[in-house]
Amino acid sequence: MGCFSADHKRLTPVDLRQLDASLRNDVVYMTSLKVRSFSHSFPEHSLNISRRQNTYTERCISALRRISTLNDDLVQLPPALSSLQASFRAKTSFSHMQRLHNMLYAYGATIVEIVRRKEFCESSTPVLITLAF
Repeated sequence: MGCFSADHKRLTPVDLRQLDASLRNDVVYMTSLKVRSFSHSFPEHSLNISRRQNTYTERCISALRRISTLNDDLVQLPPALSSLQASFRAKTSFSHMQRLHNMLYAYGATIVEIVRRKEFCESSTPVLITLAF
């Protein structure tokens, strides 16, 4: 299971690890800066770090929401499976399936009766013709 970014791109754990490593590198860089080395690029770099952190936080929250949704679905499964199992065990459930099962035998009996009557007609027709004249 991965998580999704704002642009609905599916992220794998590898992507999240790379993003985390990038953020860690930025933090190391920021902590290694000395006060005298601050320049005009510092605000841009700070903004870049903030954007990355926001992206990472968004992806984490998205993953947590997905996990929450899956957990909610998972919680609903046992009662649904229990009711299904109870309906399988009940004698009155699936009565329409029993009727369809019995219809198969009725259909077979009808075919047998049609064949029997056809054979009777074929075997008795010559006898009946001779009796009629």
